[in-house]
Amino acid sequence: MAFIACIFVPESPIFLVKKGRLEEAEHNVSRAFGPEYDSKMEVMIISDNLEELRESKSRKSDYIKSIKTHPEIYKPFFIIVFLSLVQQFSGVSVIRAYVVKIFDEVFKDLSHRPVEHFNS
Repeated sequence: MAFIACIFVPESPIFLVKKGRLEEAEHNVSRAFGPEYDSKMEVMIISDNLEELRESKSRKSDYIKSIKTHPEIYKPFFIIVFLSLVQQFSGVSVIRAYVVKIFDEVFKDLSHRPVEHFNS
């Protein structure tokens, strides 16, 4: 069903501007925001933003080399990796997988008692 719905979804204005199809981008913006919206201005803003991105974009290897100078990037990453490893080796995964069997085994004697017994 989602695949069929994808056929009817229009292409994004950013994609269309990136491909140089400005009239289609204007049409899609006006479809999304209504005919009163200034779609030409929106397409110009998108185009300017894409141009700024192209000019400021450096090589990925330069970005990776500069990560050492950005602790706001690498510290959360290392914290997440560390916590993932701790969780993996702590045994929580095993308990999560067998929790139903564990509770069945622990509480099997209580299963034959009436509900009134638990309320008192």
